[in-house]
Amino acid sequence: MELGKLDRSVYLACYFNDELLRRRVNTQLNRQEARHTLARKIFHRQKGELRQKYKEGQEDQLGALGLMTNVCILWNTIYTARALEQIRSDGKKIATADIARLSHSVLSG
Repeated sequence: MELGKLDRSVYLACYFNDELLRRRVNTQLNRQEARHTLARKIFHRQKGELRQKYKEGQEDQLGALGLMTNVCILWNTIYTARALEQIRSDGKKIATADIARLSHSVLSG
């Protein structure tokens, strides 16, 4: 347990000292939160509460939610890729930085 505390302390020292690490962690947190936001939008029925009383039923509900969330992300990814291809085929250039920012909008879409 004490080693775990030491590991966390070392990690936090690195985190506060390394701006690039903080940016990477923040980017990952933003992506995860965007995915959770999408899942909440999909799981709107009964106020997003699991209503099954037995474990297998809840697992089925969560599995279906995960599947539908992944389907939405895949559809948005394919749609975005096709839109980018169309823009490029029209002879327009797209900045790499703009494409890098699309992953958040694909998840929140």
